[in-house]
Amino acid sequence: MTVLLFALWLTGLVPIAMPGRPRRGRRVTALEMEVGELKSRPGGTVDSKAIDALNVRLGKLEQNIAKLPAGDAGVNERVTAAENAMKALG
Repeated sequence: MTVLLFALWLTGLVPIAMPGRPRRGRRVTALEMEVGELKSRPGGTVDSKAIDALNVRLGKLEQNIAKLPAGDAGVNERVTAAENAMKALG
């Protein structure tokens, strides 16, 4: 009998209430309520000017990349330096 109860406990079929800790059901209910509140909030407004500015900047970057010569030896060094700088930022 003890082995059976131990096996059920290991599989999680027998719940254990620890004093001082809220039960899992309460936490799940609280999280569900919080998600419901977040769903009911109005969505943020999209700033079309900022998106247009980003599109312009991306377009310029794409044009500059297309203009790079295929055999430029310095490109690899610059890309590596840029990657290292990004890693240093976090």
